[in-house]
Amino acid sequence: NYLNNQYKDAKSIIKEVDDKIKPFEKVAREKNDELKEYKKGYDYSKNKSIIDGVIETIEFIENAEKKIDFNDEIIKSYFSTTKDKLLIVLNNSGIESFEPKLNTSSLDDHSCEVDISTEITDDQNKNNLISSILRKGYKIKLKENQVVYIKKALVKVFEYQLKEDNMNSTKS
Repeated sequence: NYLNNQYKDAKSIIKEVDDKIKPFEKVAREKNDELKEYKKGYDYSKNKSIIDGVIETIEFIENAEKKIDFNDEIIKSYFSTTKDKLLIVLNNSGIESFEPKLNTSSLDDHSCEVDISTEITDDQNKNNLISSILRKGYKIKLKENQVVYIKKALVKVFEYQLKEDNMNSTKS
């Protein structure tokens, strides 16, 4: 009987201590989760500068391929192979290039930025729709529905302007 009472008293004391420790355990778990988030952010920022350098190099090669008239097939293959290898590095890291859909609203698409030059149109329905892609973008899927745009696509949009002929005919 004595041992049974001692057991109940010990059990009661342990329960009290356990109840008092629970808030500290919760705080410790929250701080651990917060630390993990900071670590993810640090890893992302550290890797982002490397990724940005790879993307800039790919864009440099693409611009050079457009500007240089390659007479020597060997030089052309070096450019092409280097660009392909850099694209493979990005793909192995889960990063993929993308292009926004043409004739979609640039205002609704957060994956692109609009160039200052525009394509003039007399169709009012095309105003602010994407007319062409000037530079593709790069993205990474972190979770099922979470996409981070590492570099937004650069697009040219339509700008509605009333034609001179239509303005003159409406004034008459």
